Amino acid sequence: MPAYEPNQPIPLAKTNITEVDGKPASGSVDAVLRLLPSPSAVVHSNVIPAGLVNKSSCEVVLANGMRIDAMLSSVNMETGTASLIPAHQPADVLDTGQPLRRVDFSVLNFPVVPGAQSILGPDGATLLPQARMEAKGWKVELTGIPEIWGVAKELKRNLGYGITYSGTLGRINAASFHAQDAAALLTALRAFLSFARGAACGVTLVEGESASGQKSWVRWGAHHTEPWDRNLSWFRELDGADVLSTLFPQFIERTEEDKGKGRSLLRALDWYTQSNVTAPYIGIILTLASLERLAALKLERTTTPKEPAGQFIQAALEQSGIPSQIPAECTALAKVGRDWEHGPHAVTSIRNDLVHSTERLDILTDHVIHEAWNLAQWYAEMIALSMLDYHGEYMNRLVRWNDYDQYVLPVPWSAAPRST
Repeated sequence: MPAYEPNQPIPLAKTNITEVDGKPASGSVDAVLRLLPSPSAVVHSNVIPAGLVNKSSCEVVLANGMRIDAMLSSVNMETGTASLIPAHQPADVLDTGQPLRRVDFSVLNFPVVPGAQSILGPDGATLLPQARMEAKGWKVELTGIPEIWGVAKELKRNLGYGITYSGTLGRINAASFHAQDAAALLTALRAFLSFARGAACGVTLVEGESASGQKSWVRWGAHHTEPWDRNLSWFRELDGADVLSTLFPQFIERTEEDKGKGRSLLRALDWYTQSNVTAPYIGIILTLASLERLAALKLERTTTPKEPAGQFIQAALEQSGIPSQIPAECTALAKVGRDWEHGPHAVTSIRNDLVHSTERLDILTDHVIHEAWNLAQWYAEMIALSMLDYHGEYMNRLVRWNDYDQYVLPVPWSAAPRST
């Protein structure tokens, strides 16, 4: 694949607009994936097609007949140019309906996961991280781009966005499949990678190939992606490729469950990742939304629980083999002095203090709120991993990062011996 610079626009296509809001129009356009201020497909037109002026949104038809709902980003009357942003991204801009044999895509901002499956780069000198995953008859392969080490270094220095992996997906038995099935798998894959990273990753540059080798499905844009940063997460990057391969089958199994359970899990993990990148006093509200939904899934509850949220979450922790007492590491939380029965009681009480104006706020120092948020995030990570039947090691966010013996631990419900 071509080399793409972090934070720089990526060319997508050159085409034409033939219609705007049902009226004939004529104009050539350049589509790019703009990475700053956040990843988004942008369509630049070298003319202002009739019907665009004084409109905030419109439906445009591309030369291949695909219709796109778009928002008008800018109009420059002096140069006679305009820019449009597809209202819903990623946006399908080509779909012939032909069965596909493979889909190529790229991943934004997923960290480097070196390990046993690393492969030599095209020059034979650089090890590229690679993860191979199989689930429900699908096979997915992620390979670090040849420039991944330089891209990661640049992103650490300047943050922002960059493509770090290229990927392919297809059926294990080489059978054909439909674009809508691939789209559902890519949605689940994005959630899976985001859960590992602890922040939203983007899947972009999606192109599907038919059995005859023709480009038959193309998407522009990307889902929401968080800027590059060091995020707290359970995921240990050192052996990340193996962990991804181990967890992926169970994750796909879970997300394809009936009665909305799969969608519920994806939503809960989205709230978890969003909580992980915002201020703790805001994040704890999202965390508890995620935690209550994960607890409902773990306990297989289909109705609103009658017991208090703290008791409900504690039951899910107990069923998962996760300790519910306030950990010794949460020193500020332990000193508050309220009559809390366990950790879930503490974090739900603090959430309630923050959202209900009649509750006491005098004890909620920044330190207390941070510990309550961090503990609730740990609960969410542990319940999610228990639902995926994970028995390996994880990064313990409750302790200091330089205390390796306490930071890298087997999950609480696992009796597996520590690796050396």
